[in-house]
Amino acid sequence: MQIVNRDGDNNFGTVPRIWQFRADGGASSPLRFAPFNEAGAVGGVVGTIKLNDGVWHHVVGTYDGTNTTIYVDGKQDGTNTTLSGNLKSGTSAIIIGGVTQNTGSDWFAGSIDDVRIYNGGSNRNVIVIMEIRFTDHAEEKFLILQRHGVNVHRERVLDAIEKPEQLDIVSRSPLYIAQIDFDAEHVLRVVYRIEHAMIVVITFYPGRKSQYES
Repeated sequence: MQIVNRDGDNNFGTVPRIWQFRADGGASSPLRFAPFNEAGAVGGVVGTIKLNDGVWHHVVGTYDGTNTTIYVDGKQDGTNTTLSGNLKSGTSAIIIGGVTQNTGSDWFAGSIDDVRIYNGGSNRNVIVIMEIRFTDHAEEKFLILQRHGVNVHRERVLDAIEKPEQLDIVSRSPLYIAQIDFDAEHVLRVVYRIEHAMIVVITFYPGRKSQYES
């Protein structure tokens, strides 16, 4: 079932095939992202997570000329390097929830919201495409730290989520702990969870590099 694609007139081959992002085999199947390069070769990566659980998920497919990667709820779900070169260009329309030809079996059986397509960007910062919300405690933490002479700006917290220098997804699972340099002696650690395709910042705090850097 197609989620979104620029797959051209894939029944007759009269319009360039560029990429497709789909549930490969139906609602109970994992995702497949398949770009085509300038030579017309197709690469593809198939994830492992099945999304027919009745809740919203944030899904992303990326291709950087070497790596084809899928993310589900901010976490990598599959990658490979079977395709290389520039993405094929052409006039194929972007189709959401189906294909150019009326092959009914390929219509998406579910809801799709907030489709975005970016030219460029990196796999590392794909998580910033998701909506980010701060809990009440996290909002208060700015003032608490300020009263102790520590000024942490919201942008710095977002930097840690977007471009972490370390990311711990194991020790406090299902929570994520993103870490970034704060000053010469400290790192900034941000604790968050992913909830229905949204990043929820729970708390953040500075810590000594000697304790947390590996």
